Amino acid sequence: MKCVLHIGTEKTATTLLQRWVYDNEAALSAQGVALSRVMDFPNNRKLVSFAQGGLDDYLKMRGVHDAEARAAFFEGFARQLADEIYEKARDHDTFLITSEHFHSRLLGPAQVARVREVLEPYFDEFRVICYFREQSQKRTSLYSTGLRVSTGQTITEFQNAAGPKTHAYNYLTFFRKWEDAFGKEALVPRLFAKGALTGGDIRRDFLAHALPNVAAEALSFETATANEALSADEAALFQKINAARPQFIGKTLDPTPGVVKHMVEGLDFLDRSEGIYDPRQEAMYEAFNASNIAFFERYFGEARNLFERPKAQGQDGLDAPKYSASDLAQFAERLMVLKNLVVVREEEVTLLADLANRLHSAGTISAAEAIALLSLAQRARPGGEAIAQKIEELWSRE
Repeated sequence: MKCVLHIGTEKTATTLLQRWVYDNEAALSAQGVALSRVMDFPNNRKLVSFAQGGLDDYLKMRGVHDAEARAAFFEGFARQLADEIYEKARDHDTFLITSEHFHSRLLGPAQVARVREVLEPYFDEFRVICYFREQSQKRTSLYSTGLRVSTGQTITEFQNAAGPKTHAYNYLTFFRKWEDAFGKEALVPRLFAKGALTGGDIRRDFLAHALPNVAAEALSFETATANEALSADEAALFQKINAARPQFIGKTLDPTPGVVKHMVEGLDFLDRSEGIYDPRQEAMYEAFNASNIAFFERYFGEARNLFERPKAQGQDGLDAPKYSASDLAQFAERLMVLKNLVVVREEEVTLLADLANRLHSAGTISAAEAIALLSLAQRARPGGEAIAQKIEELWSRE
């Protein structure tokens, strides 16, 4: 059985590609291509975290904060993975694994070698496909994604130390680790740039170079574009929101900033004609020029930098944003109502109402106290009939 490993890099439409393959899971299976559920999906990041060792953001988002909890989280994972692969091998000839975090999280040769060690007993052939994007474009796109999550820095503060020694950006250093682990003949490097993708679509390019035996006409291409870049206006607002409100309160994820940012994306008056601009783009291109030339010579057979030089600000002819950064910052601060705005998750509303009912039934709290708790739940779920009825019932007893 052959294993196709799609390892990134980040910001090369990986989310779109992952959603698309899982949207087409049945159609791919009918053509002999298996996908994993054990490794998490559509991003098979659980395998990355397993090979990485230690604690990472993937685990912390799942409530894993120490070595003991990590051991419990991965208990039985190796056996479950083996069972899944053996089961798929019965009627599939290819097993596809996809995660851009193979690129960004496995920093050392030993971690990459660990991936080979985990998978080698089950496969007789490996193909490692990876897409590469010009580094300054990648950093700007990562900043956009970071703003969607929690980044509170300005663009010029974000990853300011990134340089040729940085693993995620030095493609020559990064890809050599995978060459050492899987052999150069297994590597399938692809350029993520306009005009370089088969049919101008990463999905069709992926089929052509990773799954050449799959008939494209049997697949659906309706999957929507994912993680679209923020505009300059949206970025200015997101940055202020994130700077004012952290993603976590202690170890608890606070959904409030995410809800507010979702509201911002729906604002009609924002100018979306201009994207995020990083004044460091030209310098970053020059800083990586030598290593990129060596990279393209080794893996593409051309002794030149195939990445297009980034344009200077203003060359795209777009109009200037309608609002100044200070205007947007003031708007963000007012929108957040930072000390008062709180978002409660759906499951937390249910828990709060249930606790109020159980505590009152047990005689632990008074009817007035139960009403106060239920009123909080009602504010978070104003259309909740059961909560409203319980409040009315308690009021009638008062």
